[in-house]
This record gives sequence, C-alpha cells and structure tokens, in this order.
Amino acid sequence: MVRFKNFFRHYMLIIVLAFIATIVGIVVFLLPKPTPISEKPKLPALSSPQFTKANITSGNIFYQLDLKETPSETPNILPVYQARPKEPFNWSKIISQNLEGPLIVKSATEAAGLAKGFLSQQKRWTPELEAGDFEVKFLKIGGFEVFPTESFQEATLLAIHFWPKINNYLVVGSNPNLGGVEVWVAKNGKIQKVRENLANLDASNPVDYPIISFTQAWEKITQQKGTIVALSKQEEEYGVTRFQLSSVIINKAYLAYFQEQNLPAKLQPIWVFQGKTILTSGEESEVSICLPAILEL
Repeated sequence: MVRFKNFFRHYMLIIVLAFIATIVGIVVFLLPKPTPISEKPKLPALSSPQFTKANITSGNIFYQLDLKETPSETPNILPVYQARPKEPFNWSKIISQNLEGPLIVKSATEAAGLAKGFLSQQKRWTPELEAGDFEVKFLKIGGFEVFPTESFQEATLLAIHFWPKINNYLVVGSNPNLGGVEVWVAKNGKIQKVRENLANLDASNPVDYPIISFTQAWEKITQQKGTIVALSKQEEEYGVTRFQLSSVIINKAYLAYFQEQNLPAKLQPIWVFQGKTILTSGEESEVSICLPAILEL
C-alpha cells in the first residue's frame, strides 16, 4: 500500500511537471523571436552631402583645436528628415530699394524685428525659424558696391541672417556663416533684399541614423577628410581666386543639419568646425569646415 501511494505521488508529480513544461513551451513559442543580425532591416542609403568646396590648392593642412566651448554630449542617433522645396516667391514685387527718408531704425535688434515682421506678413516665417538663431551684419554702400563695415553707426544697410533649428540643432547650407534666410533692412525701415535657402520640413516620417562623436569627427578632420566650405578673405592671382592654407585653429565645433542650396530631399546631420587660418598673403581669415556626421558616410 505504501509503495502504491509513493508511486501515485511520483506519477502525479511527473504529470504536473509535464504540464508546466508544456505551458512554458507554448509561451516561449508565442513570444516574438529576435531577428538575427543578418536579417535586421538595413537603413535607407544616404548620399554624402554635396558641400560647395572653397578653391584650395593641394597640400596638407595642420589642424589645431582651441575650443572656446566644449561641444555638448553627442547623441548616439539623430533623425534624418524629408524636405520639400518651398513655392518660389517673387520678392521684387514687394521690396523697396529706396534709401531716402527719415532714419527710423535705431539698433540692430530693431532691424531684426522688422525683418521678422516682414517675413511673418508674407507667411514665410516658420516654427523652425522661430526656434533658431539670428545675426545682424553691417553693410555700407560705396559707389555701386556693398562692403561689410564694423559698426551700426557706419552701416547703410543691415543684413539679418536667420538660421532655423530642428531638435535644437541649427540648419546650415554650404556656407554655415550665411543664414537660411537673409533680409536686408535699410535704416529708413525699408526692406531692400530677401534671399531664401529653405525647404518645407516633413517631420512625419523621420529615420534614425547612428552619429559619429566629436572625437571621431575631429580625428577625421586631422586626417584631411573634412571639406573647407568657406573663407572670409580671398586671394586673387590673374583673376582666379585660390587659397593656400598651412594651419587652421578651430575654436568652435557643433552638430547641425545640412541643407544643400538646391533644396535636397533630405536634411541630414553634419559636423561644423569653425576657426581662423592664415592665407599666403599673410591675412587672417575665418574658415568653416564641414564633415558628414552619419556613421556610414
């Protein structure tokens, strides 16, 4: 009798364990299976940004780093956005190039406010511009040409550059020193010129891509892999502009979104390095260097 009870207990235990194993097996079978690495979907291919290159003569450039502010921590990924060209706008019909009249603009900030109000009135002001940065540059008319000048008092025109922001990152073009929108305001309050290099952002279906860090980007720069896109000074020899650089001191570096001048289908992240260089003429020049930030590019 005792043996029978023990056998019955063992038999019931086996049944219970078999039932538990069956339940566990069913649950494991129903759980989503991890996708093998070889079967993971690949990210859509991106073409490398087509930066406009400054005319640099051949030769290696020695790069130094002297940052005024350390770049914030780089995210592991950033979204790439689709973009659609804006409808063209005929600015010539509504701007006035008349410089006569009382000088009502008393400061650079006031000129920037007039430019923003003008763009808003024409429905060309966007949330990205509202979130972005602006800079006022002073211009002076001499003869039939316009020259940069150092102060508001000397200026005839005020060029307001607006850079939009996406996810707190600036959107820049081939020359990061020029805003995506540029508005010239005369001191009489009249709008003299408008230049746009912006697309309509489509944020409905972004795709995340891995991003290289600041350290990785700087290593590529020192390996001559960056593209020098802008210099503030120019040298001319027999009517041909060319540049010879020996060393560059970088004092600013940041992540940005790049938008080509032809309004591309995608806005993608880049690293921007800016600083000073000495030209062969001995003149000091500001310099801007761009590098794709997508890991695969």
